[in-house]
Amino acid sequence: MFANIVFGADHTVYSTTTTRRYRHGTSLFTEDGRHYHYTENGAVAIGSATLSLGGRIIQSAVPSANHDNQAVAAAAAIGARTVNVTLGASAAADLFAFGYLAVNDSGADATAEGYIYHVESSSAATEVVFTLYPPGLRTALTTLSEVNAVLNPYKLVVIQASPPTAPVVGCTPAQWAASVFGWAQSRGPASVLTDGTVVIGESVMPSNAIDGAVEDWGLAEAAPPTEIGMVVGKVMVVAADTEHSTIWLMID
Repeated sequence: MFANIVFGADHTVYSTTTTRRYRHGTSLFTEDGRHYHYTENGAVAIGSATLSLGGRIIQSAVPSANHDNQAVAAAAAIGARTVNVTLGASAAADLFAFGYLAVNDSGADATAEGYIYHVESSSAATEVVFTLYPPGLRTALTTLSEVNAVLNPYKLVVIQASPPTAPVVGCTPAQWAASVFGWAQSRGPASVLTDGTVVIGESVMPSNAIDGAVEDWGLAEAAPPTEIGMVVGKVMVVAADTEHSTIWLMID
């Protein structure tokens, strides 16, 4: 059994804590096969007494320009497990822990591009030291290299904006306070806030008008037709606009 897969009873998914108990993204399966991921909420509560207690689609933290296309501060050899990167602003310690360092440009040496590395820890500074999981770099980096520093997708999540401004990662089964850790559902039956009219058996996508809701999936009128938004799941039971339809989530 992998350390990042756990099994739990139905009531497990409603619990939240203020301290981390698992790695971000850890999978939890209930006995009926529903799939959840261990997630850290950001600084804003999701759900309230006036906004219902659960059933909200959530997305990853919005990418920051201070973390994208950033310069490597010092050359690093093949196999190195530390990479120094100068960011656009100071970062908190371990902000990128369990996240990724993706090489998007490497000057004349294109062989270094296209690799993505799993981050074990990161320092607090503007020049951040990223410590990678073994075996480290597959190709050398130079000060001409540029990288994207990517948070773990389940870290500092927010309610899905309408339309989304980052990848959708799950659905909250209950109200979440700010800065708590909990289980976000990604597959199987869920009760989800509905925007407009949905059709049983058809696909739904993140709403482009109501944060955290789903609406009927469609294509933009273009040649060829263009997907408007990602498919979140299939409608099992229809509810009225502003109520909660039963959706078979298919987020991963």
